[in-house]
Amino acid sequence: SGTPPDPSTIQNTSNAPEPIFEENNAVNDFESCSPCKSSESNTIDVENTLPSAMMKKIFDYDFTASCGQFVQFLANVESKRNICPLAQEFGYLCGCNNGQRTYLGADTEAKRAALAWIPRVTGTLSLIGSILITLDVFKGSRRRVASIDMHKQLVLGMSIFDIFSSIAWIFSTAPIPTEFYGADQKIYGAIGNERTCTAQGFFVQLGLTSAFYNAVLSVYYVLVIGYNFKEHQLKKARFALHLPPLVFGFGLAFLALGMGLYDNSFLYCHVPPYEIKKTSGIKYEHQLRDLTVVPIAIVICIVFANMTWVYLVVRRRESRGNQWRMSTAVSGNNTDSGVARRSADRRLQLAVLWQGLSYMGAFCVSWPLYFGAVAHEDATEIPYGYWVVGVMLMPLQGFLNALVYFRPRLVQQYQKRKKEREAHHVGQCRARQQEHPAERPSETTYSTPTATSATGGATAGTSSYSDDPKQWGCGSRFLSSQMSKEGVDVE
Repeated sequence: SGTPPDPSTIQNTSNAPEPIFEENNAVNDFESCSPCKSSESNTIDVENTLPSAMMKKIFDYDFTASCGQFVQFLANVESKRNICPLAQEFGYLCGCNNGQRTYLGADTEAKRAALAWIPRVTGTLSLIGSILITLDVFKGSRRRVASIDMHKQLVLGMSIFDIFSSIAWIFSTAPIPTEFYGADQKIYGAIGNERTCTAQGFFVQLGLTSAFYNAVLSVYYVLVIGYNFKEHQLKKARFALHLPPLVFGFGLAFLALGMGLYDNSFLYCHVPPYEIKKTSGIKYEHQLRDLTVVPIAIVICIVFANMTWVYLVVRRRESRGNQWRMSTAVSGNNTDSGVARRSADRRLQLAVLWQGLSYMGAFCVSWPLYFGAVAHEDATEIPYGYWVVGVMLMPLQGFLNALVYFRPRLVQQYQKRKKEREAHHVGQCRARQQEHPAERPSETTYSTPTATSATGGATAGTSSYSDDPKQWGCGSRFLSSQMSKEGVDVE
């Protein structure tokens, strides 16, 4: 705990990368593994001398500091300094935590394994969902994008980039380099190198294009519901709808690639939330903010604003429709065709609205967690449970989109099968009644009995037929009338 060593006295003439700390000087006592505990100020200019020298030593300079020098240095650093999370991060090289690296709150092997394997499961679900959407969109379209309606085109664009990000999530920690400046990174499942890490980081960043397509999809609902755009009008504007997400998505991905920003982010390779590699004098947090935090924040605002506006438009129209129905009912100045047309238009608008809100819900399940993680200045302050929930939900966008995309079709099929079963049920009742015509209820005498005889038969004033669901398998008259109202022929 004396005067910190002068970095200029620590020399290394070799130009080859070496470990950050010498592992043979391991320090295992509790105080050494809990660095930066002092909150007292001191006379040393920590910010401009030793921390900057320490950062340069770790990220730029080719010389080695022993664990003893490292601990001596940390004893004079205030806990609020930015170097402290980094010191805690690499304490495992000096024997802390039994030589095991703690990251994102995962201080056991089981916790680190969970962070690596959960996104593989949810990423696989997302990949399957996105592939199913893609295949369904191209089915019957002669494999030409121009023949696909605009809504499906936008969902297709969203799904294609979800496929990229899902594959990147499935690889999980595997592409992360095994070594960092000659030291074992101790990331669970890491077997990669710099090239594999760069490739994964590029596709993770490219996957953000699906978020941009979410914003454009909300614009689509504004045009269709708010301004009554028709399909031919949307087709004319298709380049204006597709261009922004593609330009921003590919532009940001290649920008980060050109700047060499992709590196170990513990869960995968992307732009790290804080500096863990050579930065060439540029702050990583600013680059992360510009590449992810700001774009996602803008997308969230656009989606929320557009869908809120669409909801208010539909609600206002619904209110006007109710007033119109009341006035026409009083005056009698209405026609069946006009009422039916307006009712059909209302149902269609509501269906489109709820589908749009469902896509927004799928977006909000996945992306805000990612936004909250990367927006935080220090990932070490985020609890482990947050990351567990995050790796469950962040890769899940494609799966949730598939639920929204196929839901109307599944509901329609369910209702169709339900009607078929009920119609079959009514048919069986009719057949049984025809076999026993004497027991068919009379139109003039049928009523619900108010009392029964000792033998269980109907009382006077009713037919001899007992409308017991257990006897006939259904309440025939009631079910028949209900099926007639639903348009099923029961005669």
